[in-house]
Amino acid sequence: MSEEVAQDRVDTPGLQLTAARERAGWSLLQVADKLHLDVSTVRALEADDFAALGALVYVRGHLRRYGELLGMPAGEIEVACARAMRLDEAAYLKRIARGQARSTGRSLTVPPAAAAVAAAIVVVLALIWWAMRMPHRARPATPDTVPASAPHP
Repeated sequence: MSEEVAQDRVDTPGLQLTAARERAGWSLLQVADKLHLDVSTVRALEADDFAALGALVYVRGHLRRYGELLGMPAGEIEVACARAMRLDEAAYLKRIARGQARSTGRSLTVPPAAAAVAAAIVVVLALIWWAMRMPHRARPATPDTVPASAPHP
């Protein structure tokens, strides 16, 4: 069993990518520049710290692109990725439950009552603006409004 654990540690995608990068003679900065990623993201990939990178679908994509950049066979990195994700999925889900996984975006939730009030204010302001922009027409004279000194036809 300990031989299997040791084999899993050698076959992790991060260790494979690190070894391939070092064989190619590239620095972390060069790899990050070619992949259009932050150096911290490349470090996390090489450390197999998938929970620090957000959703697993992004991790898989980054690992695949990193492997392609280094000329690694796609199947080799995919197998290592799948093995590592099965091992890491439980830890990743625990971190998400605790709110420690980094979010890819910020979410803004507005209570329905506040949204309704804001919509009502916008409608009232639009009506006021519309009423002020309407041309005012003079009302036609009616017999009640005609001055007494005016001649009758």
